[in-house]
Amino acid sequence: MESLSGPLTYSGRDYTEEEFEELRKNVSEERKKDPFIRLLLKASWEDARGILNANREMEGNCGDEVFMKYYERHCACQGKLILPEKAFYDVEVIDVWEMTKKTVLEQVNGEVQIPLPGKEGIAVMARKCV
Repeated sequence: MESLSGPLTYSGRDYTEEEFEELRKNVSEERKKDPFIRLLLKASWEDARGILNANREMEGNCGDEVFMKYYERHCACQGKLILPEKAFYDVEVIDVWEMTKKTVLEQVNGEVQIPLPGKEGIAVMARKCV
């Protein structure tokens, strides 16, 4: 983070009340059997917003130079970044607990799939190639 040319701007996505109401209307009978979905459907918008937005990955960017995503407690084995098509990026996987980083993709752009180690505390950083 200290090596970035400026601060990160949040570029993730928050759920809206309209999306939540749409979810409520369109949930299948099969999904209504899931205890988490049943709880979510009974929740007020304020409570549901906290639940939905607490479980998202955090994304940010520093202009078009750097794009980052932090998976927090998610144990994903694959991630996705959508990078600008007009430039190329090298992508690193950062383990914040072990304090390691590894380049996993080079010279990529557009929508990229990133292999992840499937454990907590993982971030990815795509840095624009010079």
